[in-house]
Amino acid sequence: MTEADPTSGMASHSEPLSVPELAGMRLPPVHAAGAEEGSRKSRPALQESQVQSSAWNFSAFVHGYLWSTVTFAEQKAAFVFTVETAFLAYVVSQGALRGMRVRPLNWTANEWLAISSVAFLLVSLITTVSVVMPRLAGARTGLIYFNAIAARQTANQYISEVFECKDLSRATLEHCHELSGICRRKYAGVQWAILIGLLGFVTGFVWIIRKT
Repeated sequence: MTEADPTSGMASHSEPLSVPELAGMRLPPVHAAGAEEGSRKSRPALQESQVQSSAWNFSAFVHGYLWSTVTFAEQKAAFVFTVETAFLAYVVSQGALRGMRVRPLNWTANEWLAISSVAFLLVSLITTVSVVMPRLAGARTGLIYFNAIAARQTANQYISEVFECKDLSRATLEHCHELSGICRRKYAGVQWAILIGLLGFVTGFVWIIRKT
């Protein structure tokens, strides 16, 4: 009687089992599912951070653009003021105000031209002055406008409000809205100053040509 080989049973169990119902099916790895779930959780936080960064970059860009626009409007007004002041001084030195000694009913065409030129230039100069006048009206609760900052009783109060603000880009955009209104008024003033000043230049040049 031969003894049974003890390794024969082990060898038979080491062979792969063939189950037709499970052919071709694979179980997903556990670590891959966990990584995907972690990426889904971190995705909203990443998107929110990107949105906040984009909002801040946009608000900072718009704020800088508006400040440069305000400065450019005041530079234009200063240039118009300088040119018109020089021309007004020349027209007056040539006797443009001599017609003031005569009653308006007795003014000639030349006197009307001279007085009209002086009047147009004066109105234009007043308009340019209104352009460069400081604008002190604004929200007293903002974080950027200098009058709003000075309205705080102490520096620590302002610092605390800045650090407690959850969305500084929103505060910047609110100030951008105020600056846009200032820009619109300033450029409207510059436009009117140029148009009225042109009338002063035209009537002044016609008066000089007729006078000579």
